[in-house]
Amino acid sequence: MQSNGSSGDSRQSIDINGISVSLTKRLKWPDDFFIFSQGVSFQNYTLNNYSSVFTFSDGYSNNLSYLISLGRNSVDKPTYPTSGSDLSLSLQLTPPYSLFNKIDYTTATDQERFKWLEYYKAKFQAYFYVNPIDKFVASLRFKTGYLGSYNRKVGDSPFERFYLGGDGLSGFALDGRELIGMRGYSNNALTPTNVSNSFIGANNIYQIYCRNPVSRITQSIRNNLFAFICRSRKYLA
Repeated sequence: MQSNGSSGDSRQSIDINGISVSLTKRLKWPDDFFIFSQGVSFQNYTLNNYSSVFTFSDGYSNNLSYLISLGRNSVDKPTYPTSGSDLSLSLQLTPPYSLFNKIDYTTATDQERFKWLEYYKAKFQAYFYVNPIDKFVASLRFKTGYLGSYNRKVGDSPFERFYLGGDGLSGFALDGRELIGMRGYSNNALTPTNVSNSFIGANNIYQIYCRNPVSRITQSIRNNLFAFICRSRKYLA
């Protein structure tokens, strides 16, 4: 629970309750580096005059989703890898409520629209590390993510979006957002905004990142080269 500490009409608060169950298994085929994971999670958000993060200030929203992922990690060192790769592919999805809930989304409010969140979210990332000569290590990283909707009339979910730039550590993640760090930019510098200049997050991203060490003494000093693309569709009326 989070609130402004006030009472009566001036009180602002949000209650978040949730539960998740997951199962992860290391596979023996095609090789021992593969990991398979799946799980179900549920979060309930109850808002009282709370409008700093969500598209509505009063009401509640439920997020019931299923997550399945497949990964392969063969890097030689977890901190400063010099060889191997780290690959992962995941899909997170909710039930398509708009197919059977009989809500008229042409006139529905944001609270009615997002009472039960519906979306699908796919992510893929690939990190490769190569040590071609001596202590020179080249790292190529590719990352992409996409947040989609089943029904255009419902629109894109304001939850589970991508917020880009900076250290990737600062900011609230109450709405399930993912903070994507990017060196050389301040926090949220690459995050799309709406007509009111408020951050709304991106619903798909593409990132390519290359790295090599500058110092032969320590690999913690590196040159970096990257390209970053993000895009967002408007989900606010």
